[in-house]
Amino acid sequence: MSIKNLDLEKAAWFSFLSSLVYKKETEIKQFFESEGIGIVKFLDKDGTQALMYSSNTEVAVVVRGTEPTAFKDILADLNIRKKKAKADTGKVHAGFQESLDDIWREVISFIDNHANGPDGKDIYFAGHSLGAAVATLAAFRCPRVTELYTFGSPRVGNSTLIKANKEITHWRFVNNNDLVARVPSFLRWTHHGKRVYINHKGKISGVTGVRLFWDLCKGHASSWMRLKFFDSFSDHSIVNYYEHIRNN
Repeated sequence: MSIKNLDLEKAAWFSFLSSLVYKKETEIKQFFESEGIGIVKFLDKDGTQALMYSSNTEVAVVVRGTEPTAFKDILADLNIRKKKAKADTGKVHAGFQESLDDIWREVISFIDNHANGPDGKDIYFAGHSLGAAVATLAAFRCPRVTELYTFGSPRVGNSTLIKANKEITHWRFVNNNDLVARVPSFLRWTHHGKRVYINHKGKISGVTGVRLFWDLCKGHASSWMRLKFFDSFSDHSIVNYYEHIRNN
């Protein structure tokens, strides 16, 4: 999968929605009304939240990320037990799968009702942080997926699970020193999709190896010079992801 095929306008749209899903339901409704999208549904089951919409051409599911004040979210992030993947081969992060289980029935029902008619609408999944992990597993379960956009996603499963879903087009954005994109341990877990790296200047870059290491160091140094000593956490902000992608 070449990064040349990446649609940055679509990426900006889903990074914005991944920030919008943190807002109040009334604010979200107002936005979709202004966009002329009338079919919108909100999910909130046992702490797992998402928005779903159906436009003339597409259906999308955007999963909310980690809310630091929500105890269940923290438990999901810390629950690193491996568990057999549902309707798939391989093992998954147990906490992420359990979060998806909370909403899956309504997700697939919405897709069946709005995307599988004669129009053949495109189907998208997106999310940030914990929401990115849940969106990834949802895409694995869905019979048909157009594209998956994630921002600051942790690793979701083992190599067997990732290989079983390698055909899914997944644009996995990583903003410089985002700490969440580097957990759980790479010794037991594997990332899915095409990494789209945002360097310390906010530009999409294909650097790897030593050049990547130096860019990460520059990101820390730049943050420290501005007296911001928690670069790994600020780089995880979905607002920063959206700003960088929009500017690109």
